[in-house]
Amino acid sequence: MFFRGGIVSLALFSWFAALLPAEPLIQWARMNRSAVLAAIVVAILARIDQRIAISLWRPLAASTFWGVDCSCGYLDRPPSSIRLPPE
Repeated sequence: MFFRGGIVSLALFSWFAALLPAEPLIQWARMNRSAVLAAIVVAILARIDQRIAISLWRPLAASTFWGVDCSCGYLDRPPSSIRLPPE
C-alpha cells in the first residue's frame, strides 16, 4: 500500500512541478549537474533492463502460464488430464 501511495504522490508532484515556471528548474539543473546526469544514466539503464526483461519473458511466458495453470487447477482436474505444452 505504501508503494502505491508513494508512486501516486510522486506522479502528482511531478505533474504539479510541470506547472512551475521553467527558469527555477533550469537553475536547479545547472547547480545539480551530477544529479541530472545520474537521472539520465538511471533512465537509460532502466530502458535497457526493460528490453532484456521483455526478451527473456517471451520464451518463458507459455511455460510460466502452463505451470501456474497446473498449480492452480491441480485440485480441479485428475492428474491424467494434465498435458505438457507443445514445444
